[in-house]
Amino acid sequence: MTAIREKIIDWARVYVPQFNAWAALKNMDFYTQSPLNGIDSKVKGMIVGINPGCGGVWRGRDKTVEEFLGGNPTWNERFGADNQPAGGWRRYLVGVHTFMNVPKERCPDGIDDDRQYVWTNVTPFSTRKANEIPADLIPVSVQSMLELISILSPERIMLLGANSYRYFERYAAHHQQERDIYFRSAFAHGANIHIGRIHGVPCYCIVHPTGHWPVSHNFTTEVLTLLREIDTVRNGRAVNDVGAVIARLNSDVTIQKLINR
Repeated sequence: MTAIREKIIDWARVYVPQFNAWAALKNMDFYTQSPLNGIDSKVKGMIVGINPGCGGVWRGRDKTVEEFLGGNPTWNERFGADNQPAGGWRRYLVGVHTFMNVPKERCPDGIDDDRQYVWTNVTPFSTRKANEIPADLIPVSVQSMLELISILSPERIMLLGANSYRYFERYAAHHQQERDIYFRSAFAHGANIHIGRIHGVPCYCIVHPTGHWPVSHNFTTEVLTLLREIDTVRNGRAVNDVGAVIARLNSDVTIQKLINR
């Protein structure tokens, strides 16, 4: 067993009992999205929503560490036999694939490789709408997510949900970590995209793909494509200052044409 896999298991052993206690108290379900039990090295990226949708109640028994690390029970149903996004996953997956500038069908050697990319959420607790998350579940959720990020050492993180960066900002303010966890607005004109750092890892907060896409259909795609080029990562940490990255974004001709269209 690799050191990273051992750390993931140890992480789950700490937090699954806490999640179980909260789930019983709040009568809620909890789970991660992509399975974590097959990861044995650093990952290329993390795609982080706000929380699992569809609601769900406590099952009347504690979830085991193995069950939690196995991920969403319906994860393997997200693509059909034709490798196209299927069922209720379709709009979400097509949107993420579009933002990441990859084909709409399954990318087994890219963002749909569960050993290279982790799909998860700020909080594992499931509610039908993100604004229904009980406020007292946020601190343990963000703490656990930050520890998982530290273990997985992703090259980049993409937060889905225009304001989801605020969960991390509030945590940073409460724990006096504003120098290590911070975000800046990328555009003055109102396109709700934030560029930040979580302990040196580049983090991009964009709209949720099931929501209203800003500026134009391909605006977010152009921004993320350029960010992968200009926001250099070396030894697991961003090289460039956030301000310099934002200035480069705002000077790009293609992006400015989309903004001013």
